[in-house]
Amino acid sequence: MKTKLFLCFAIVVMAIAHTSCKKATYLKADKQTINFSRAGGSQSVVLSSDVEGFKLESAPEWAEAAVEGNNLNVTVKENDAKALRTSTIVVSVSGMQLEIPIRQSYKATYLRVNPSTVTFSKNGGEETLQVECDGDVNVGAAEDLTVTLEGNILKIQAPANSGSEKKATVSLFADAQKAVVAIIREGSVCSTCGGSGKIWCRECGGDGWYGDMPCYNCGGWDDGWEYHGGSGKVTCPTCHGTGH
Repeated sequence: MKTKLFLCFAIVVMAIAHTSCKKATYLKADKQTINFSRAGGSQSVVLSSDVEGFKLESAPEWAEAAVEGNNLNVTVKENDAKALRTSTIVVSVSGMQLEIPIRQSYKATYLRVNPSTVTFSKNGGEETLQVECDGDVNVGAAEDLTVTLEGNILKIQAPANSGSEKKATVSLFADAQKAVVAIIREGSVCSTCGGSGKIWCRECGGDGWYGDMPCYNCGGWDDGWEYHGGSGKVTCPTCHGTGH
């Protein structure tokens, strides 16, 4: 009985020893390169092989890396070096090594503003927009608007508009990236007629006549004896003649 137990124990030990000494025939990662934006962040790389026991051999000092099971977890802080960071992370399993390139940009790679169009009533007001960027954002001048950027919050203030409708843009820049916000400011004065309540007659082009005939569309008439030309203007279809 003791002999059988000893033989069983010996077989198990030999199996374990064989497994631990087995050499890997391949070592792969599901990402050929680990790319980070300027803002940094965290990523996970899945490792695969025909044996177990993945190990982290080396990583750059600006990256925190650790192997957990078959996952290589990498965390990188914001790149304040003002230069492109490039290096490699080396992992191994059973005598086989794999170098995985790692890169971190130092310039903004994206810049987005939501919403991209803002409409103010004639009374003006304030609108808050969300900015997404992985770099430093600068805001361009914007006529008589007040624009402030605090973190990722863009605030735009517009005064009351006693004139006709106004349009403007607010531009944001981050390195080579650019985003534009379209601003529409409704006015107290009708933007179609400029407050006059009248527009040029399209029938006669504002002349009041069709050759020798009066334009009846803009008020032309005849009294049975002679023709009288029109005014060349008609009621504004937008404000219906009110001017606002």
